[in-house]
Amino acid sequence: MAPAPTTATRTGRDTTGVRYAIACPHPEATLAGEDAFRSGGTALDAALAAAAVLTVVYPHMCAIGGDAMALVALPDGSVSAVVGAGAAPAAVDPEALGETMPWDGPHTITVPGMVDAWGAIARLGATLPWVDLLGPAVATAREGAGIVPGLARALDARPDMRAHFGEGLRQPALARTLQAIADAGPRELYEGPTAKVLVAGLQAAGCPITREDLAAHATELTTPVAAALEDREVLTTPRPTQGYVLHEILAALADGEEPLDAFRRTAAERDRRLADPRRGDTVAIVAADEDGHAVSLIQSVYGEFGAGILEPATGILMHNRGAGFSLDPGSPNRLAPRRRPAHTLMPVLVRHRGEVVIAQGSMGGRAQPQINAQVLLRLLAGDSAQAAVAAPRIVVDGEEVAHEGDGVGHAQVVRRAPDGGFDAGTDPRADGLAVTGTA
Repeated sequence: MAPAPTTATRTGRDTTGVRYAIACPHPEATLAGEDAFRSGGTALDAALAAAAVLTVVYPHMCAIGGDAMALVALPDGSVSAVVGAGAAPAAVDPEALGETMPWDGPHTITVPGMVDAWGAIARLGATLPWVDLLGPAVATAREGAGIVPGLARALDARPDMRAHFGEGLRQPALARTLQAIADAGPRELYEGPTAKVLVAGLQAAGCPITREDLAAHATELTTPVAAALEDREVLTTPRPTQGYVLHEILAALADGEEPLDAFRRTAAERDRRLADPRRGDTVAIVAADEDGHAVSLIQSVYGEFGAGILEPATGILMHNRGAGFSLDPGSPNRLAPRRRPAHTLMPVLVRHRGEVVIAQGSMGGRAQPQINAQVLLRLLAGDSAQAAVAAPRIVVDGEEVAHEGDGVGHAQVVRRAPDGGFDAGTDPRADGLAVTGTA
């Protein structure tokens, strides 16, 4: 199938009267989110509907076998950090893996935290039932969709994945799994019949995960970490994520440190403390509404196509988040039973005088703090959301400096405009769509 055409934005210059906004790296996801808004849902509903569709149409970057992190702002001014990071199986044996963690395969699979994180987000303020939130994803998995250029390139690089995703993205097993979650709720993946089938398939592939590992998983709801930037407050997720690195970069740049030096220094320090070794593949969904709900949701399979293992009975592609562990006995990030690995995912919200004015996020693995810092500074300098995500930027990885393409990540932004409406932008380096609406 030929790649589907890429859409950029459907937002206007005049934001007066704009009641909601959403930006995602795939048009089908954005449209599902917009439908949730039009059905009376909040920004949380829109983000969840979009997130579910992304697991179907953007499998090289996210799947329900992955993790998710989010920041959720509510009309009362509160902001919650949702940490959907799964742990290593209880039966994991670090000594059997030698000196270096594998990059993919069964031993890199940790408990997938994404679906339970969806449940935590929904409980904070979603209003639509799960059958409505997951309905677009179920239909898309059953009927298929066009393959956008980003996925086409990923399939060209991984021909072993074409058997799973190369035929118009029709995924009947995944459709059945998503329908089961829609009917029974997110804990279906951890305690229901789906969990039993998934574990059997993964154990057959050599993964030591058990039903007890899945049942023991719980999303962590906690307080975001915050730092002042001029008269604004920059919020992100706490450890085990790398969110604090964004604060370090912003402080360094405010003190006059050269960007390349700041990026390189903070990345090196982060690697020593978190021991997170590689860049991964991730999606960002950002949404906001006029009532004061705002969401930055980041979900991922870590590496492209994750562990490279798709459990056939459930249609679930599994992440390789365990590759982020270290096998160094002295590392704070050493692999151990029921331990969570260091995490690259880091959603971002910005508050001004108690109101969330920016929701942003990015793919880019360990470069996410660098990407978010550059986009945020452009927004604060007066750029529109679209201009901020489309502008040139750099990413430093050791001595290597990237200036273009996937190497500088894919950013998404929703911004509260001075007139009270919303502005949204989607990165042209991805395949996305940003929309605002008045209805």
